Parts: sequence; C-alpha cells; structure tokens
Amino acid sequence: GTQVMSAKSTLDLTGLTAMAFGLTTPEHLTNQIIYQDNPADMMTSSWTRQYVLSHTGLFDVNLHVGSNDLDLYILYDKDNDGIPEANELIASSTASAGIDEHIKIMLPQDGTYWIFVHGWSVTPSPSTFDIDINVVQGTMLTVSNLPVGPIPAGTTVNFNLNYDLNGLPAGTWYGILYVGPTNAPTAVTI
Repeated sequence: GTQVMSAKSTLDLTGLTAMAFGLTTPEHLTNQIIYQDNPADMMTSSWTRQYVLSHTGLFDVNLHVGSNDLDLYILYDKDNDGIPEANELIASSTASAGIDEHIKIMLPQDGTYWIFVHGWSVTPSPSTFDIDINVVQGTMLTVSNLPVGPIPAGTTVNFNLNYDLNGLPAGTWYGILYVGPTNAPTAVTI
C-alpha cells in the first residue's frame, strides 16, 4: 500500500530527504540472569546478545536494573572478525545502582553488534533483570516521489510512504520514518 505524506517548513530548504525502515517487532526479555562481574572489566559481562543489523533506522535498548548496579554497553564489530573486543565499544550507559540504563543509536551502520549487560555490583549473585530491545530495520517501508531541488518556505510538499505487509502475522510492528532537510536528514522522526 501507499500513504501520501506531507511536509511543510517555515524555512527555505535546499532539498528534502526521507528514509523509512521496518517493519519489526521489539523484544521484551524478562528475568534474565546476571552475575557479579569484574567491575574493572566490561569484557567479563555475564550477559551478551549478538545482533546483525541491515538497513536499520533505530537500535534502542532499555535495561531495567532493579536494585542492582548494572551497566549497558554496545560494541560494533568494526574489523568483521566475529569477536567482540574492548576497542569496539561504541556506546555505554553506566548510571548508579537502581537507575535504569538506556542507549539509542539512530542509523547504525550495517554489521554485527553486541549488547553487553555488565554486573558491576550484583547482590545477590545471581540476580535478574529485564531488557527491552527495539531494532527497527528492514525494507518493508520505503519512500518514493520525494521532491527534487530547493523548497521555498511555506511550501507544502508531498511524498509517498510505501508499505508491504504481506506475510506479517498479527501483532505489534514498528517502523520509523525520518524526514528533514538534506543537511539534517533525521530532523523529524515519525
């Protein structure tokens, strides 16, 4: 199907970009086991997950720590060797005990990523945590008929958001649409 989308800016634009990703369904993992890890070494993280991302608009991770002090790390396999290494750390969230952790990456590169949950201070060990992982990727949403060239302020422009729902089972599915000028392509998130 197709949905006609409209955009209007109060500023002159040198051009308009739009990118669509999805459809995917988020993961909500409960009662995950965590141990006391070596607080000085994130690579001892007792909970890890690997993800292969392709045409991804959003990689969003929310860690619900309970009363423990858990830290959240994301690593990217920049050398494509399939092995997570400390020098491949690209994002971290390391708040104090009892404070949930969150990492959000917009437009991550294609490739292999790891989520590490590190037990910085875990009592008792083992304990449990919950984690929400939303990887919005795929080509079931596309954009077409974008206007070409400069757009004067106050001009309404239309473009198409195309979707392919064939084969999707019933459930909640997520997609993301970024719209913005050519120098800020993620200015608006829908």
